[in-house]
Amino acid sequence: EDYSFILAKISSDASVSATTHIVPHLSNRREMLGFPGLELINDAGETISVNYVIADVRQLQQYQAAFGDDREKLLEIIPVIDRILEQNRYGAIAFQDGIILCSTVLFRIRLLCRIGRFFVGSWRGFWRRNKGILSRTEAQRRGGRRRNLE
Repeated sequence: EDYSFILAKISSDASVSATTHIVPHLSNRREMLGFPGLELINDAGETISVNYVIADVRQLQQYQAAFGDDREKLLEIIPVIDRILEQNRYGAIAFQDGIILCSTVLFRIRLLCRIGRFFVGSWRGFWRRNKGILSRTEAQRRGGRRRNLE
């Protein structure tokens, strides 16, 4: 299966919970566990919620008739996904071909803050590059008003 589109959305330093068929694609991570697990003990000995949940329900649905375990897993994970989404513990950020990717609200906020800092830096660069032009335009506008008042 090609999971690259959705896997590309997961930052390399993030912790992940994944269904069986996706685990090999993420096995190089420091913090990884099998879904429906959502909490792990990190290197600091703290219990944390994983940053991302990725589940391939299509794979389980496709093989449920041939493999009883896949049907049991499917019946187990669908309610878990529904529950974490309803509780706003995680939010869905991608869904493609039966593969759902969710991330924690706090992790999304941290990500948005990083993106926000990038945009602030971009804004400041734009402002520095254009400050002279804008200052000259403002001075010309004021000069024109003075002439109109005379």
